Amino acid sequence: MSGGDERDDNSPDDAPSMDPRTWLQLKPQPDAGRTDDGPEAEASFNPQTWFKPGAAPSVAKEIPAAGLDRRLVLGGGAAAALLGVGGLWLATSRKTPAAPAKAVAVSRPDPAVPVTLREQRVRGLSEVTTALRSAGVPPADIDSAAGLLGPVIGSESLDMRLSFGVSTRGAPSLVTLTLRKPDGSGARLQRIGGLLSLEPLASTLKRQIRVIPGEMDDRSFYSSAVSQGLDDSLVEEFASIFAYDFNFSHEIDRGDRFEAGIEQTVNDAGESLGVGRLVYASLNTARNSKAFYRFQPPGESEASWFSRDGKSAVRNLMRSPLAVARVTSLFGMRKHPVLDGVVRQHKGVDFGCPEGTPVFASADGVVVFAGPHGGHGNYVKIRHSETLETAYAHLSGWPAETVVGTTVRQGNVVAFSGNTGTSSGPHLHYEVWVDGQAADPLTYVSKETRALTGEMLARFTAYMDDIDRLRRSVV
Repeated sequence: MSGGDERDDNSPDDAPSMDPRTWLQLKPQPDAGRTDDGPEAEASFNPQTWFKPGAAPSVAKEIPAAGLDRRLVLGGGAAAALLGVGGLWLATSRKTPAAPAKAVAVSRPDPAVPVTLREQRVRGLSEVTTALRSAGVPPADIDSAAGLLGPVIGSESLDMRLSFGVSTRGAPSLVTLTLRKPDGSGARLQRIGGLLSLEPLASTLKRQIRVIPGEMDDRSFYSSAVSQGLDDSLVEEFASIFAYDFNFSHEIDRGDRFEAGIEQTVNDAGESLGVGRLVYASLNTARNSKAFYRFQPPGESEASWFSRDGKSAVRNLMRSPLAVARVTSLFGMRKHPVLDGVVRQHKGVDFGCPEGTPVFASADGVVVFAGPHGGHGNYVKIRHSETLETAYAHLSGWPAETVVGTTVRQGNVVAFSGNTGTSSGPHLHYEVWVDGQAADPLTYVSKETRALTGEMLARFTAYMDDIDRLRRSVV
């Protein structure tokens, strides 16, 4: 149907289909805003305006599974709210039975009664009654509908979908009405033997996986990810998964590929509730390729990220102690940028960043130095093990907790970048020391902190294969 059709309908299920696959038949109507009730009237609402615009048509495929209804939808277009921007949706749902009706239908509406169907968004009971009144529904029917819907809606002010049918033969009357909350629950009214009866509708929420493939632009990972459809609130988490394998300011180039799998809650109209959470992440560059899966081992309170072979994404040392920065000077011999004519080994890596940028501890450890340190200016050094230390120089300062003897956790803020000591401008000088010798922070190979084995690995493998199967089920 189109958003403005006037049609004869004999079925008590006169409400618009909630099956996303039927939305592909929708076409925009030029007169969708008309609200007159004459025989040639257009409906007052175009369903396409419910959702954000998309770009491409959709394809749906059923994936059989015991006890589950799984669907895969690819693309954008008329069902853009379901598909998002350039995304791939993969759904796993378990249908919830509706609650018993308060009134039992003993007969069906008169099949000869023509009905005009109207659809729109409403917030609260007052907007429902206003919509009915605008459509010419008689006051008695409005009062009856309000009395039945009041306990369902209560005092809530939610963005709800309302659809109702009004008879166009003789005096107008309300024939059918469906009201759904964002979670799909609500109520359906239909006229039985001259009276309106109510059927409660159960929640239709289901969990889906949306897969967003993307390509790096020449600006930043943030702009690349957001432009491809990844919610900006998930960008930092995505980047943090790869903090032990990639330096986003130095090792990511234009054209490198990434993919994000996001698990979301979706209602029967395909509308997402909330941002969702990452369950899969991959990054492929000319130098390195990694993919990780979110998995919560049985008996553990939180999920962690693991590679295909069950090894933790967390290493004993982060690739960079800053969330965002650019490499301005590499490890090795160089001409000193401040001391004229002096060529000597640069025992760390410089990251250009604004003064005051938070500096993270690259690994768990104990602060062994915090104070002025010659040309390093303000300097913090952390011992992580008998053989591994890191150091942070030219700092503007550090939190009060950063004192010698303090134990710090990986990712804790231990200092703030600055321009102290022999420095050519605001930046962070970062060092890695192994067995008393300076090592290149950009090439140092850190060790995995954990690997799944035995039954735990078997469970992870089954979970991972299920996600991969859904990702690859593309028509």
